[in-house]
Amino acid sequence: MTITVAELQKSRKEGERALQRMSDAFDQFKKDMDELNRLRADLTKQRQQLSRQVEELQTTIEDFQQHSRIYNIKISGIPMHPTEDLNDIITVKIFKAFGVELCVGDIDTAHRLPAMDKSCSCCCCKTYFPQQTE
Repeated sequence: MTITVAELQKSRKEGERALQRMSDAFDQFKKDMDELNRLRADLTKQRQQLSRQVEELQTTIEDFQQHSRIYNIKISGIPMHPTEDLNDIITVKIFKAFGVELCVGDIDTAHRLPAMDKSCSCCCCKTYFPQQTE
């Protein structure tokens, strides 16, 4: 079997074309990798910004929740009665016992909290104390 010069040249050209295709594919791969790295960097930056915003929002929410509980009072040990009026129990019996002048209108809400012992659960009331002016 003899190989002619023309066949060798043809084979060389096919090899060069194959090598060029591989080179082009590798160049495209490098471009794609550069783009992916840029996108990854952008996403990392955005994630960090969002993490900071989430932390700030969590702090803000906690501050609002804490502020909304500023006038909450939790009272435990009040026996439960079927026809009870918590507002009356709280204003008449408890606050008056401490010498605090409080009317039913000063209580925004009053309710029982869930408890293991159903006969004597905690009460939570949200009170409103107007600003005292001098």
